Amino acid sequence: MLGPMEVLAGGVGLEVGPASRRAVLAVLAAEAGRVVSMGQLVDRLWGGAPPRQAQGNVHSYVSRLRGVLGAEAIARRSGGYRLDVDPLRVDLHRFRHLVFRARRADEGEAAGLWDEALELWRGEAFEGLDVSWLHALGDQLAVERLGAELDRNETRLRRGEFTVVLPGLASRCREYPLDERFGGQYMLALHQAGRSKDALDHFARLRRRLIDELGNEPGGRLRELHKGILDDDAALRPPVSAAVAVPRQLPADPVRFTGRDAELALLDDLHRRAEPVWALNGQGGVGKTWLALRWGNDNAREFPDGQLYLNLRGFDPTEAPVPAGDALRQLLESLGAEPDAVGGGVDAQAATYRSLVSGRRILIVLDNARDSEQVAPLLPGGSTATTIVTSRNALAGLSVHHGAIRVGLDLLDASRARELLSARLGGERTAAEPDAIDTFIDHCGGLPLALSILAARAAAQPGLGELAADLRCRARDLDTLDAGEISASLRAVLDSSRKQLPPEAATCLALLSLAPGPDFAVNCVASLAGLPAEKSRLALTELEANSLIQQHAAGRYVIHDLTKQYARECLEAQGFDGDRSSATARLIDYYLHSALAADRCLMPTRDAISVAAPSPGVSSEAPSSPERASAWFARERQALQQVVRCALDEGRYASCWQIGWALTSDFLPQGRWIELAAALAVGLEAARRLGDRTAELRLRVNLAKTHVLTKDHERAQAQLHEALRVAESIGDKWAQGHLYLTLGQAADAREEYAEALPLARKALERFREIGRKSGQATALNLIGWLYSNLDRHREALAPCREAIELSRESESVGMEGMSWDSLGYAHQHLGDHDEAIRCFTRALERFRASNDAFYAARALVKLGESYRRLADVDAARRCWGEALEIFSELGRPDADEVRAKLRGLGTA
Repeated sequence: MLGPMEVLAGGVGLEVGPASRRAVLAVLAAEAGRVVSMGQLVDRLWGGAPPRQAQGNVHSYVSRLRGVLGAEAIARRSGGYRLDVDPLRVDLHRFRHLVFRARRADEGEAAGLWDEALELWRGEAFEGLDVSWLHALGDQLAVERLGAELDRNETRLRRGEFTVVLPGLASRCREYPLDERFGGQYMLALHQAGRSKDALDHFARLRRRLIDELGNEPGGRLRELHKGILDDDAALRPPVSAAVAVPRQLPADPVRFTGRDAELALLDDLHRRAEPVWALNGQGGVGKTWLALRWGNDNAREFPDGQLYLNLRGFDPTEAPVPAGDALRQLLESLGAEPDAVGGGVDAQAATYRSLVSGRRILIVLDNARDSEQVAPLLPGGSTATTIVTSRNALAGLSVHHGAIRVGLDLLDASRARELLSARLGGERTAAEPDAIDTFIDHCGGLPLALSILAARAAAQPGLGELAADLRCRARDLDTLDAGEISASLRAVLDSSRKQLPPEAATCLALLSLAPGPDFAVNCVASLAGLPAEKSRLALTELEANSLIQQHAAGRYVIHDLTKQYARECLEAQGFDGDRSSATARLIDYYLHSALAADRCLMPTRDAISVAAPSPGVSSEAPSSPERASAWFARERQALQQVVRCALDEGRYASCWQIGWALTSDFLPQGRWIELAAALAVGLEAARRLGDRTAELRLRVNLAKTHVLTKDHERAQAQLHEALRVAESIGDKWAQGHLYLTLGQAADAREEYAEALPLARKALERFREIGRKSGQATALNLIGWLYSNLDRHREALAPCREAIELSRESESVGMEGMSWDSLGYAHQHLGDHDEAIRCFTRALERFRASNDAFYAARALVKLGESYRRLADVDAARRCWGEALEIFSELGRPDADEVRAKLRGLGTA
C-alpha cells in the first residue's frame, strides 16, 4: 500500500477490482490480523456521510474480495471483518517493523534495515484511493517515511558512506528547501565528499531562505555544523577505515523474466568482445528494461567498481526527459565527484565524468533514452566501462558516431509467449487450459508487456476460460490491457511514444488505422495523408525510429495490431471525421489506380474501362513490367480484398466494381479463384446499386469463370444465363462472346465436351463479328482443346495453331501459352512426344513470361508425362518436382496428383 495499491500472489499481481473495493481491502489491511467493526469500516470509508446502503455495500465488496483472495482470507468476526494475513506481508506493517528494528540495531545492521524499509515505498501511500481516512493515514506514513530516511542518512554518514546518500539528499533539499535536518545532512555529505565549498554555499542559501521566508536564523545544530566545516573539524570527516561506497544502483531483477535467452546470450557475447556501448531498442512494452536489468544483475560481479542506473525518462508518460546537465550531475554525485565538476557546464561535467570512470570496471545503464543527443554526453569513453542504453528510438546516431552495437528486440513468438505465461501462471495451469492460453497469445501479438498484464489479470481468477471469452469478444481492445497503473497500461506506453512525434508523423500514425492488409507501402501512406511521398517517407522514418512501426522489407512497413488499435483510438479522439472521409477516398483511389496500372501490364490487350481521375494527393503505383505488376499484386492481395469491401461500405460503388474487375488479371491465373469470387461478388453488388448494366455484365462473366474453375457448376450456370439474358437485351456482342465462351468452359469442366463445342463456336462467331482477335484466339483454343477431349486430335491441330497466331497478333502472351499447351496435348495423344515436348516447352515459356504460376505448373505436369513416355525419367522427375513446388506454394490440391506421379517414378 506504500504506493499504488497492489495485491501479489507469488509475485504475480491480482486484479482486485475498482477503487471502492480496493479501499475496503486497504482499511482491513491497515489493521491486518485485527477485527475491524462494521461501524469502523463505514466511518473510515465514508466519514460522516455514508450512503443509505453502506453496510450492504461493505458486505458486497467483501464478498467480491473473497472471490479474488479466497474465502478464508477475510474472516467475519463479532460484527466486523478481519483480514487473516501475516501483518509482515503488508508493506505498511513491514515498513514500521523494519524501522522499529533499525532504531534498536547496531550501526552495521541498521544500515541494511533502513534501506530495506525505504525500498518498500513505490510512491505516495494509498495512491489512487480517494478516502479521507486513508489520506490521513497516508500523511502520517509520509512523515514516518521522512523520519526513517533522515535516520538512515545519519547512519550512513556516521559510516562515511556519503556517496550512497548524496543523490537522494540533493533531491530532498530541492523538495524541502527549508528543512534544516535535510540541509545539514546534505552539507555533511558534501563536506565528506571533499566539496566543502559547496557545503558552505548551501548553508548560505539555506540561511538566506530561512530569514527571508520565516524570519529565523538557522538553528544551533546547523550553525555548529557550519562552524565545524569552516574549521575542518576532524569529527566531521569520514572514518579512516571507511571505504568509499561502491555504487550499486541497479533496480531489482524483473519478476519471472523469460523468453529472452537468445538476447541474453548475445549480450554475453558483446561483453566477451569488450564492446563498450550497447543500444537495446524496440517498441514500448517489448522488454528492453527487463533485459538490461536481468543481464546487469546476473553479471554484477563483472563490474567490481559499481553499477550506475539512470532513468532518462525519454518516453515517460508523466515527466519530461532528463536534460543532459541534470543526468550528468546525478552520475557525478553518485561517483563522489569534486564540487566544481558537479556545478559546471555540460561540457565540463562530461569531461570530469569521463575522467572518473576511466579505467574503472563499471556498468552504466541509461534507461528509456529519448534519442542519441540525450545520451551522447553520458557515454564514458574508454573500454573498461560498459554502457547499456535502452530506447524506443533506433539511436542511429550512437551507432554512427559512437560505435554502439544495436540489439533490436522483436516480439515474442508463440513458443516464448507461452513460456512467459507459464512462468507467471504456473506450468500446470497453462497446460490445463491450452485454448485460453492460445487466446491470450493471439490477443497480445507477442508483446511482453501485454502478456504480463493479462497474466496479472488471469492470476486473480479461478479459471482462465472466462477471461479468454472476454478477450475474444473484445479483440484488440486496449482496455483489456490496462492494469490500473500508468506503468502497467499499454495505452499509456503508446501515449508516451506518440507525444514525442512531430505533427505530421502523429497524423500519419492515426491514419494508419485505416491502412488495410498486413503491411503497407510509402505511397499508400502518402495517399492516406495526402502528402508528397518524400514527406510521408520522413514521417514513417520518425515512426520507425520511435518503434511504432517496423520496416520489414525495403519500402514496406508493418504495424502491430495493438498499436493499430491505438492509432484507431487516436483517429477517433482527434476528431478526424472530415479528414477520415477524405483519407479513405484517397486510399480507395490509390488501390484502384495502382491495380488498374498493374492490370494493364499483365493484360495489355484487355478492354480498358473508364475511371474517374484520382483524388488530389493520391500517389498511385505504376508498375513498368509484368514482373513488377505481379509482384505488386502479390504484396497487396489481402489489402485489395479489404479495399473492395471498404469501397462498398463507403458508397464508392464505381471504384468498388472497378477494383474487383482489375483483380481478375492476377487472381485468375494465380489460382486464387475463391478469393476472386468473393471480391467479384462484392463488386457485383456495387454495380447493381449503381445501376450500371455493362459493369454488371463484366463482373458476372468473370464471376462465372471463377465458379467454373472451382467446379461450382450450379452457380456458374445461374450467373452465365442471367448475364447472357442481359447481354442479348442490350446487344453487347463482346459480352455475348465471353458468355458463350464461359458456358463452353463450364461444359468442358463438367466433361460435357460435345455440349461445349457449339458454345465455343458461337463465341468465335461473336468475336469475329466485332473483330476481337484476343477473343477469337481464346475461342479457337477452346475448340482445339474440345476436339482433343473428343478424341479428334488431328482436328484439334488447326484451331490451336490459328489460336497461337491470333494470340501473337493481339500480344496476348497468356493465351498464346494456353494455345501451345492445347497443341502439345493433341500431339501427346497422337503419340508425337517430341513435338509435344516442343509445344509444352513453348507454353511454359509463355506462362512464365506472363507470371502465370498455376498454368505453368499444369504445363510442367504434361511436359513431364511426355518425358516419361520417352523413358527420360530424370527429366520427368525434374518437371514434376517443379510442378509440385508451385502447387504446394499456391496451396492447390493438384499437388497430391503430382506426388502420386513422383511416387510412381520411385521418388518420395
